[in-house]
Amino acid sequence: MVHFEKDVPVVYAAGKGGADELSENLGDHQVLFGYLRTFLGYNFFFFLNMFHVCQCFHDCSAEKRTKYVAVRWVGSSITPTLRAKAMEQARIIATSYIKVFHIEILAHSQDEVTTSLVNTRLTKAAGANYGS
Repeated sequence: MVHFEKDVPVVYAAGKGGADELSENLGDHQVLFGYLRTFLGYNFFFFLNMFHVCQCFHDCSAEKRTKYVAVRWVGSSITPTLRAKAMEQARIIATSYIKVFHIEILAHSQDEVTTSLVNTRLTKAAGANYGS
């Protein structure tokens, strides 16, 4: 995660604990930008239709794919002026540092940055849901 000091991005926190660890570093009086690397499993089944027998020959339910999430945190106590400045800072981060991500989360509450919510949003963004 980074924040800006005098219009320069500075590393605020780093870790390996996923969305839950990231949400622990979020405060009401902060504007932070995070980059989360997570894994999403897919439940694909491929069937072999020879001799009118449908047989599952490959189950990729354990397959994990790397996904990247951009998190923009604007605390609930941030003034409208600083919120506007955060939009410009987000543009700087997106064009200069974080160029590849699957989804972006704009969060104002720690409840919006949880592992289950991130995985739900990634699944929806992936398109077809073969597990249902």
